[in-house]
Amino acid sequence: MDSATLIVSALTTGATLMLQSALKEAAKDAYQGIKRRLRKRYADKRDLADAVRQLEAKPDSPGRQAVLAEELQASGAAQDETLIQLARTLLELTGPTDQTIVSATNHSVAVGGSVTNSRISIH
Repeated sequence: MDSATLIVSALTTGATLMLQSALKEAAKDAYQGIKRRLRKRYADKRDLADAVRQLEAKPDSPGRQAVLAEELQASGAAQDETLIQLARTLLELTGPTDQTIVSATNHSVAVGGSVTNSRISIH
């Protein structure tokens, strides 16, 4: 799983569980840590902040997940090692989920429970 997909998955999981009030305290802290890191480190990236807010409103939306993945790449946040570790921590705390994983690059989008072997090329 690439780093943008990892971060999107963590934010999707956190937002979904927050809406369901099913997030445990440690996981809430990890989710808030991701959002705090994005706000502080990428404060000048308005499109990224908008994409996070949009995802929180509809975390099950593959389109919003794809936009967030794109903004994470465009802003450089997808390569932020601290952010990646926070995302890993949240996903470890929440365990396996039924969340859809979306991976987007310049020429392809993959959607599914696993992005390996489910790629659609766009030319």
